[in-house]
Amino acid sequence: MSAKIKNLEENWLNPRMLEWARNWRGLSVDYVASKFKKTPEQILSWEQNKSIPTVKQARKLADLYGRAFIRAGSSLALCASGT
Repeated sequence: MSAKIKNLEENWLNPRMLEWARNWRGLSVDYVASKFKKTPEQILSWEQNKSIPTVKQARKLADLYGRAFIRAGSSLALCASGT
């Protein structure tokens, strides 16, 4: 289940990176939603900073998008540089 956020500062994952990485891989929102058993609206809510994926979901996104998922201290990120 995606976590609800109260404000933009609570999101540890850059939603622009999520959208960029999906587009970089040439994947549709519908395709990603099917892989997560979610609706396209739920995937878009991650990309639009309305909700955030869990750490487990973010790791799966990183794998699906061919991007590295890193943890630096208490921060987590989906990297543009790949694995």
